[in-house]
Amino acid sequence: MTAKRLRQALLQPLAVLSVVTLLSAACAPAAQTTVGEADWQALLTLTPQRPAALRPVVLQVRLTDRQGAPLDVADLEGFAGMPEMEHGETRIAFRRTAPGVFVAEHTFSLDGRSVIRLRGRPHGAPFPGSVTVEVGR
Repeated sequence: MTAKRLRQALLQPLAVLSVVTLLSAACAPAAQTTVGEADWQALLTLTPQRPAALRPVVLQVRLTDRQGAPLDVADLEGFAGMPEMEHGETRIAFRRTAPGVFVAEHTFSLDGRSVIRLRGRPHGAPFPGSVTVEVGR
């Protein structure tokens, strides 16, 4: 086998592997983050997984107790803001789609670090939670 053919035989699988890796990373449907306290947790899923400023993102929040059962929450409020900025927070209008599952569409106004604050009332007692999201990076 010539040096040229040997090089092609070695580089071709690496090139294919690189393309497959890039495509699978680009096609990944969502990013997930979990926050919680002793008796509850919230799983936030973002689609697409890398939000960009001025492009809509679908946010799904799944609220469960520590055993994984859906939390009985009538309302979930969300607020998105950038801690480094002084323009305040934007309300996120979540709608309940199933027990313990809420969905909203949101558009981040700027690239950078945003914090999404969640507020709900399972069993009458309020719970707060917050998740940091990197936008456009």
